[in-house]
Amino acid sequence: MKPEKQIQQEILYFLHLLPSIKFFWRNNVGAVSAQYKGSSRFIKFGQAGLSDILGIMEDGKFLAIEVKSAKGKLTVKQEEFLNTVIQANGIGFIARSVKDVINNFKRLGYMK
Repeated sequence: MKPEKQIQQEILYFLHLLPSIKFFWRNNVGAVSAQYKGSSRFIKFGQAGLSDILGIMEDGKFLAIEVKSAKGKLTVKQEEFLNTVIQANGIGFIARSVKDVINNFKRLGYMK
Protein backbone atom coordinates (compact mmCIF):
# COMPACT_ATOMS: atom_id res chain seq x y z
CA MET A 1 0.00 0.00 0.00
CA LYS A 2 1.36 3.41 -0.99
CA PRO A 3 1.71 6.14 1.63
CA GLU A 4 -0.39 9.27 1.16
CA LYS A 5 2.66 11.45 0.48
CA GLN A 6 3.68 9.27 -2.50
CA ILE A 7 0.13 9.33 -3.91
CA GLN A 8 0.13 13.15 -3.62
CA GLN A 9 3.44 13.39 -5.48
CA GLU A 10 2.17 11.14 -8.27
CA ILE A 11 -1.04 13.18 -8.61
CA LEU A 12 0.86 16.49 -8.64
CA TYR A 13 3.16 15.18 -11.38
CA PHE A 14 0.16 14.00 -13.40
CA LEU A 15 -1.64 17.34 -13.07
CA HIS A 16 1.32 19.06 -14.76
CA LEU A 17 0.42 17.10 -17.90
CA LEU A 18 -3.17 18.36 -18.15
CA PRO A 19 -3.93 21.43 -20.25
CA SER A 20 -7.39 21.74 -18.64
CA ILE A 21 -5.84 23.04 -15.40
CA LYS A 22 -4.68 26.66 -15.33
CA PHE A 23 -2.73 26.26 -12.10
CA PHE A 24 -2.71 24.19 -8.92
CA TRP A 25 -0.76 23.87 -5.70
CA ARG A 26 -0.16 21.57 -2.78
CA ASN A 27 -2.00 23.02 0.18
CA ASN A 28 -0.45 22.47 3.60
CA VAL A 29 -2.52 22.51 6.77
CA GLY A 30 -1.18 21.89 10.24
CA ALA A 31 0.77 23.30 13.13
CA VAL A 32 4.32 23.44 14.39
CA SER A 33 6.04 24.36 17.60
CA ALA A 34 9.15 26.49 17.01
CA GLN A 35 11.64 28.64 18.83
CA TYR A 36 11.76 32.33 17.91
CA LYS A 37 13.93 34.90 19.67
CA GLY A 38 14.29 32.65 22.69
CA SER A 39 10.66 31.77 23.20
CA SER A 40 8.60 28.83 22.07
CA ARG A 41 5.68 29.52 19.76
CA PHE A 42 2.92 27.33 18.44
CA ILE A 43 2.03 28.31 14.87
CA LYS A 44 -1.02 27.06 12.99
CA PHE A 45 -1.15 27.31 9.21
CA GLY A 46 -3.92 26.67 6.74
CA GLN A 47 -7.57 26.09 7.55
CA ALA A 48 -8.64 22.73 8.98
CA GLY A 49 -10.45 20.67 6.36
CA LEU A 50 -8.95 22.28 3.26
CA SER A 51 -8.04 19.76 0.58
CA ASP A 52 -4.48 18.62 -0.12
CA ILE A 53 -4.44 19.91 -3.71
CA LEU A 54 -6.22 23.09 -4.81
CA GLY A 55 -6.39 24.68 -8.23
CA ILE A 56 -8.30 26.48 -10.95
CA MET A 57 -9.50 24.77 -14.11
CA GLU A 58 -9.25 26.48 -17.50
CA ASP A 59 -13.01 27.18 -17.40
CA GLY A 60 -12.60 28.99 -14.06
CA LYS A 61 -13.93 26.23 -11.80
CA PHE A 62 -12.27 25.76 -8.44
CA LEU A 63 -10.59 22.37 -7.95
CA ALA A 64 -10.17 20.55 -4.63
CA ILE A 65 -8.62 17.09 -4.41
CA GLU A 66 -8.40 15.37 -1.04
CA VAL A 67 -5.69 12.70 -1.23
CA LYS A 68 -6.06 9.62 0.95
CA SER A 69 -4.24 6.31 1.23
CA ALA A 70 -6.18 3.11 0.53
CA LYS A 71 -7.45 2.97 4.11
CA GLY A 72 -7.51 6.72 4.82
CA LYS A 73 -10.77 8.32 5.96
CA LEU A 74 -12.07 11.86 5.57
CA THR A 75 -12.44 14.01 8.65
CA VAL A 76 -15.76 15.77 9.15
CA LYS A 77 -14.14 19.10 8.20
CA GLN A 78 -12.63 17.62 5.00
CA GLU A 79 -16.01 16.23 4.00
CA GLU A 80 -17.67 19.59 4.71
CA PHE A 81 -15.07 21.43 2.62
CA LEU A 82 -15.50 19.10 -0.38
CA ASN A 83 -19.30 19.43 -0.12
CA THR A 84 -18.99 23.23 0.00
CA VAL A 85 -16.82 23.23 -3.15
CA ILE A 86 -19.29 20.98 -4.99
CA GLN A 87 -22.32 23.04 -3.87
CA ALA A 88 -20.57 26.18 -5.17
CA ASN A 89 -20.27 24.53 -8.62
CA GLY A 90 -16.62 23.64 -8.12
CA ILE A 91 -14.89 20.31 -8.56
CA GLY A 92 -14.15 18.35 -5.41
CA PHE A 93 -13.32 14.70 -4.88
CA ILE A 94 -11.23 12.17 -2.98
CA ALA A 95 -8.31 10.53 -4.79
CA ARG A 96 -6.52 7.42 -3.62
CA SER A 97 -4.51 7.18 -6.86
CA VAL A 98 -3.85 8.93 -10.16
CA LYS A 99 -6.48 6.61 -11.63
CA ASP A 100 -9.11 8.23 -9.38
CA VAL A 101 -8.11 11.66 -10.73
CA ILE A 102 -8.36 10.39 -14.32
CA ASN A 103 -11.76 8.80 -13.68
CA ASN A 104 -13.15 11.98 -12.10
CA PHE A 105 -11.82 14.22 -14.88
CA LYS A 106 -13.30 11.89 -17.50
CA ARG A 107 -16.64 11.85 -15.67
CA LEU A 108 -16.63 15.66 -15.55
CA GLY A 109 -15.63 16.05 -19.22
CA TYR A 110 -12.08 17.35 -18.69
CA MET A 111 -10.49 14.29 -20.30
CA LYS A 112 -11.52 11.84 -22.99
